[in-house]
Amino acid sequence: MATACITQVTFQDEGFAKPMVARFDQAHASTDGGAILLKSVDTHLGLTKRLTECLVDERQPGKIQHHAIELLRQRVFGLVCGYADCNDAARLADDPIHKLLLERDPLYGLALASQPTLSRFENSVSWTELRDMAHVLADTVIEQQRRRRKGRATRITIDVDPTDDPTHGEQQLTFFNGHYDTWCYLPIVATVTFDDEREQWAVAAVLRPGNAPATRGARGILRRLLSKLRQAFPAAVFRVRLDGGFANPKLFKFLEHEQLEYVVAMPSNPRLEKRARRLMGKARMRSKLTGRTEHLYGETRYAAKSWHRKRRVIIKAEVVRHPGRDPKNNPRFVVTNLPDPPQAVYELYCGRGDVENRLKELHHGLRWTARVARAFWPTSFGCSSPWPPTSCSRTCADGRRRRFAPTPRSPPCASGSSKSRCGSSARRDGLSCICPWRSRGSRPGYSSRARSARHRSSRRRFALPAGFEGEVSSFRGDHVTNAASSRFRACVATDSRHSDNVFTIQNVHAERFRRTMLMSRPVHE
Repeated sequence: MATACITQVTFQDEGFAKPMVARFDQAHASTDGGAILLKSVDTHLGLTKRLTECLVDERQPGKIQHHAIELLRQRVFGLVCGYADCNDAARLADDPIHKLLLERDPLYGLALASQPTLSRFENSVSWTELRDMAHVLADTVIEQQRRRRKGRATRITIDVDPTDDPTHGEQQLTFFNGHYDTWCYLPIVATVTFDDEREQWAVAAVLRPGNAPATRGARGILRRLLSKLRQAFPAAVFRVRLDGGFANPKLFKFLEHEQLEYVVAMPSNPRLEKRARRLMGKARMRSKLTGRTEHLYGETRYAAKSWHRKRRVIIKAEVVRHPGRDPKNNPRFVVTNLPDPPQAVYELYCGRGDVENRLKELHHGLRWTARVARAFWPTSFGCSSPWPPTSCSRTCADGRRRRFAPTPRSPPCASGSSKSRCGSSARRDGLSCICPWRSRGSRPGYSSRARSARHRSSRRRFALPAGFEGEVSSFRGDHVTNAASSRFRACVATDSRHSDNVFTIQNVHAERFRRTMLMSRPVHE
């Protein structure tokens, strides 16, 4: 898409020791160079290829310009890079990186599919195809974790949590939800945690109407995941953590029938508050003596009228104190079948709070709320397909398989869209990237012993991930600084081999760069 832009901006302010020149005239440029790492993950997992096998392409073969696997990859990688709307296809049609992700020539290859083509593709997916794709997504993540842990796991914790997906306009099956105070969908997300690891891995995401009960779909998701996880990890013990919306007698019966350990929050009611009265009195006395927030733990045997038997309920009697406010009673209840002490059980339940960070990644990293589709099933199509490449890319970057290590100036990004923000340009002899990662590989033509610190901080080359040809060149070290805004990341770089004292920046939107650089200082040699 042609736009008028400023070709060059020069800064000669007192705050800069050297003149700074920003150029915006480099052809075949892209800001999504980091997406090649996600393409490498996809090639390793074979994810998009397996997902395409679930689709039925009813188009006439002689009239097809973009194959189904290309449309799927364009949509998935677009979502991962932060382009949630099909309308973004117009600005990405000739993007060299997105052409490369579809295994096309980045310079002279066929342009990517247009918005109408992508919209027709999404609307052609049926619910049976979505069901098959959900099985593939779960199988891919579980198999990848089985290989990572070599089939050994002592305990696997499954967390299931609903979240809101605000809607806009007259979207199908959107309803007002009083808990979130908005018109929305109510997708449900399942994650798994292995042993005492801190990382949660999303294995299922199902879109639901905005007025769906919290328990709708939970048993189906758990039943499907348990069969797959038990086959992959036969010696593991399974534990389920759920919030208060899932405290349902049918779900309790299902968990006990499957012989699962469970920790489920219980909404407060007058009967439970009466049983916690004595413990709350002790907590108030202790809080009055110390002047701080205090909490005590206890337990009781309780059965609601709809339950067929009594179950163990953990009581947390908490008195909250804030400066300038009256103390507030905050009793909490958790239903469990674990034999551990009450405090240990409640702390185990609190561990599910980190699942909220995975939901934030889906909301802000993959921009769930930015998807606009009027029909329900096309919206469901974009609900779960982007997260496996982003979550699995963290695993592929760990241990001996790590290929790029983040520099101290650029901390790791949790979201896929931030991870892919990397300036790049395509040339006939390769792909040039200005990115915040450094390589472990040696520089061709230089001995590792003979390299000085000056050489190590200058320009380097490293091989592209599997599925690509050519090389990628990057700047790193003391000659790189990041100038970031909400929609772009650029790197200010100099090459220590050059004698001209000029910083050069390429392929950054001129106005955004001008505003950002006024608030930042370059790194001097």
